[in-house]
Amino acid sequence: MNRLRIHLPRALADKNVALLTVDDLRDWRDGLRRRPASINRICTVLKAALNLAASKDPRLSSRAWEVGLATIPDAEEARNVILRDEVVLTLIRDAGAAGKEFGLLVEVAAITGARISQIRKLEVQDLQLGNSPRLMMPTSRKGKGNKKIARRPVPFA
Repeated sequence: MNRLRIHLPRALADKNVALLTVDDLRDWRDGLRRRPASINRICTVLKAALNLAASKDPRLSSRAWEVGLATIPDAEEARNVILRDEVVLTLIRDAGAAGKEFGLLVEVAAITGARISQIRKLEVQDLQLGNSPRLMMPTSRKGKGNKKIARRPVPFA
């Protein structure tokens, strides 16, 4: 919500939801000086707030925001940054110098590619040693809806 507050001008924020027009919203969206992916994220927050308002007031039937805040197509770019092995080893070493537990967290993240939220859910029994050591990594629960927490094997050596 803070992301939206920073970018929403007072004139638009004070306007009655029922009086918002497609042009009001589109002009605001198009005037944001951000990358397309950032604009889409900002608009998503505003759309969620307006949808909540509409769900609580049946008189709001226009839903101008569905058109005025339409997402900008092809705005998402993957930020697939691959670090050199030397850089990763330096990060792990420096994290370990800051604290043993932090170093272990950074090392597990580097080896598995898992999210911090997944690593946090690891339990002792998730470590399976043997000929092919692996971690039974909990799923990320990323996205919408209720997710079943499953565990998938992630080999390491």
